[in-house]
Amino acid sequence: MNWFQNLTIRAKVMTTFAIVLAVTTVLGVFSINRLSTVNDGAVMVSQNYLVAAAELGGFQYNTTRYRQMQASYYMAPTAEEKAKEKAKRTTQMESAKKHWATYEKTVDAGTEAELASKIQPLWNDYLALEDKFEELSNTKPAEAALYYTQVMSVAFMASARAT
Repeated sequence: MNWFQNLTIRAKVMTTFAIVLAVTTVLGVFSINRLSTVNDGAVMVSQNYLVAAAELGGFQYNTTRYRQMQASYYMAPTAEEKAKEKAKRTTQMESAKKHWATYEKTVDAGTEAELASKIQPLWNDYLALEDKFEELSNTKPAEAALYYTQVMSVAFMASARAT
């Protein structure tokens, strides 16, 4: 430090200023680098994970609503009312399919893909029960009620837990 003491005041001030400027520049570059990493993470969250969560939630809402509409079909007193309820379910199913298609685009390879691949087969297993339910609903209402609340409920809960 002897050399620093031998400098003029002007040289000391300029040297100190240069050191402060260099440290500030290094910190600035480091900060920009770290903020870039944070920004990349935020973009990933907003463009993938939030979309995935919203679409999966939309799928789950629509499938739950679809199940409720099956109960409305059962309770409809006339064939005309049953036809209206079935048409409403078709619209609900289309909405669920749209949500699922959007969600599928966001699925990452690995664990998420493995989990996602289990949902559709379980949902399809539930839908496979629908024809029998409708038949029972039209011919044997008491059996249809048991079928809906027991057999179909178990299948639906399996698919709902997967989402």
